[in-house]
Amino acid sequence: MRLEELLLRKEELPIVGENRFQIPIFPTLLSTDMLFDRRLAQRVFPKAAQEWFDDLSEYARCLEEGEKKQWLEETYLDKPMSVHINELGRQIVDPPGFWEDLVITHDNDFVSGFSISRNAGGSLYLGNEIDMQQFASPKLVRFNPEKLSMFAVAAEPSKIYGYSKHNVDYYQGALFLRNWAILYLNEAMRELEKKGNLNEKNGLSL
Repeated sequence: MRLEELLLRKEELPIVGENRFQIPIFPTLLSTDMLFDRRLAQRVFPKAAQEWFDDLSEYARCLEEGEKKQWLEETYLDKPMSVHINELGRQIVDPPGFWEDLVITHDNDFVSGFSISRNAGGSLYLGNEIDMQQFASPKLVRFNPEKLSMFAVAAEPSKIYGYSKHNVDYYQGALFLRNWAILYLNEAMRELEKKGNLNEKNGLSL
């Protein structure tokens, strides 16, 4: 399988309902021998923000007229989206005006946690080895069989490694975190390929 076929795509990882989604992690990315760019998640943050705004606009456009549609439009879509830097050096998305690029990394700088706001947006995080293993829901992970096998946990073929969610209660937060994580993981895989760490041993045909 070529790298481009391995990359995550939004249509493969839909958000079901308000907040149900999964973010599979290619197992090689979790190797402690791999080194990552510490600023990679922040670098893709503005692109994640623009994709979020565009996707949320389309989502609201397709909703029936009502309180939810009106609230989304008035709260998030009533003016152009922008990303600015606050006094602490954090990137802030406006609107809503307080979501920021909070990231936690392992010692090798792989992202172990994404957070846009602890209380009003939510977070993604990596638990321990067992907690990271999740059954791949066919409704949430729409990979073909070959791709699914590439992401499978070696000892548990029906499971994948993935981020867990915290306080991801509403669609707008789920959408941002999903898009941000997808962009980050894809760029992380591209970086490893450039370094020669994604190769035939990982099942890739480069």
